[in-house]
Amino acid sequence: MGVFGKQQQGKQYVRGFDLALRHLTMWKSDNIKKNRQAKKRCYHTFLADKSPTNWQGYRMVKSGTKKAVAYCT
Repeated sequence: MGVFGKQQQGKQYVRGFDLALRHLTMWKSDNIKKNRQAKKRCYHTFLADKSPTNWQGYRMVKSGTKKAVAYCT
């Protein structure tokens, strides 16, 4: 185990968790990947046409993605 908040052998340990391993496994989830792709798609749609409807759609998808990521961690 590393010291709290210190790096050891190229990896960061916080309270006993290997952050590099945690992030690798979290992003492999199909649900997370689909949510991130939908978020990117909505954001690019908003950039193409900056209407309030597109912004609201992006915000809703972004909120759902944040909840999905929080659920997986």
